[in-house]
Amino acid sequence: MSEWKEYRIGDIGNFSYGKMPKKDKLNTGDYPTFSGYKYQFTYPEYNCKKNDLIVVARGVGGTGDVKVVKEDCYLTNLSLKMDFDTNIVDKTFVFYYYFKDTLRYLDSGSAQSQITINDLSDAFISLPPLKEQKAIAEVLSSLDDKIDLLHSQNKTLEELAQTLFRQWFIEEAKDDWEVGTLDDIMNFNPTHSIKKGFLSPFLEMKNVQTNKSSVVDWYKREFTSGTKFKNDDTLLARITPSLENGKTAYVDFLKKDEIGWGSTEFIVMRMKNSFHPFMSYLVARNKDFRKFAIGNMTGSTGRQRVQAQDIKMYEIAIPPIEEIKKLNIVIEPIPIKIKSNSKQIKTLKKTRDTLLPKLMSGEVRIKDE
Repeated sequence: MSEWKEYRIGDIGNFSYGKMPKKDKLNTGDYPTFSGYKYQFTYPEYNCKKNDLIVVARGVGGTGDVKVVKEDCYLTNLSLKMDFDTNIVDKTFVFYYYFKDTLRYLDSGSAQSQITINDLSDAFISLPPLKEQKAIAEVLSSLDDKIDLLHSQNKTLEELAQTLFRQWFIEEAKDDWEVGTLDDIMNFNPTHSIKKGFLSPFLEMKNVQTNKSSVVDWYKREFTSGTKFKNDDTLLARITPSLENGKTAYVDFLKKDEIGWGSTEFIVMRMKNSFHPFMSYLVARNKDFRKFAIGNMTGSTGRQRVQAQDIKMYEIAIPPIEEIKKLNIVIEPIPIKIKSNSKQIKTLKKTRDTLLPKLMSGEVRIKDE
C-alpha cells in the first residue's frame, strides 16, 4: 500500500448542497426529484446528472450513505453533490470506498442528523494511483453489473408469469368456468411442525423484498413460536405498511423437507395439488387480489392487518383441469430460472463483499496488464 496517498477531501473535490424544490413546480417537468433516499416527484429542471456522486446529508437512517445518481434529476436539500478532480480521483472508486464504511461518522447533528460541507471537506481519504483506482472500480462495477442484469431478468420473468396468469384466469376466462374462492384452490397457513428449540431457517420481514419473489437473506435460529413454511409456500405480509408495499415471498430457499419459520405477520398460501405451486405467488401479487386484501384490513391506524379467513373468500374463475395442466407446463420453468438467478446474485454479492475491503485496504492489488 506504499503507493497510496492520504488526501484531505476538500483539497481534491468541490461540493454543493441540493436545493429545496419549489412547490408550485412539482410534477410539472420531466426530471425526477431525488432526496438521496428516493426518486419522487417530477420537476422542470435538473441540478444533478446521471452518474454524479452524492452523499446523503440529512435524514433518519441514511445520513452518510454515498450513492451514484441513476438519471438526470433535481437533487433536494437532504443531500449534497460531490465533484472530484478527475486527474486524481475516480468517482466510482470513491463510491466503493464508502460502500460499506460510509461517511456516517461525519454526522454532526444533535436534534437532527446532518453532514455539512465543512465536515466533509475536512475528512481524509486514502487513494492509490488513478490507474489502479480505475482498475479496482472496473472489477467491482462488473460484479454489480452482473447482479443488476440478473435482477432485471428476474423482474422480466415475474412480469411474464403475471401476464400469463392474468390472461388465463381473468382476461380469457370462459363463461362456463366454475366461479369459486381461493379457499377452493389453495390452503392457508397449512400445518407444519417444528420442535421448540430446534435450529431452523428464520426469515425476518425486513428480508422480504418489495414486489420480488426472491428473499434477500435468512439465518438459522432456535424455534420459539411463529409462522411455519416449506418450499413452494407463498408468504404474504398481512400488516400495515408491508401489505400495501407489496412484500410477498415465494419460498424456494429451503432444503428438501426442511421447515422454516418467521413472523406471525405472514399468511402462508399453498396451492392445492392440481395447480403449479408458483401460482400462489402469482395470486398474491395480482393487483385485484391485493386491493381486496388491503380493503379487508382491520384494526387501529398503524396496526392494521388482514386475516386469512377474509382473503380466502376472494372470488376467482377456476379453469377445467385440462386448462390448468396447460398453464402448469408454461409456468414451470419460470420459478426454476428465478431461483437459479437468485443463487447467482447471492454468490456474486458474497464475492463482491469479500473482495471489496481487501481491494480498499491494499491487501489485494490489481496488476497492470
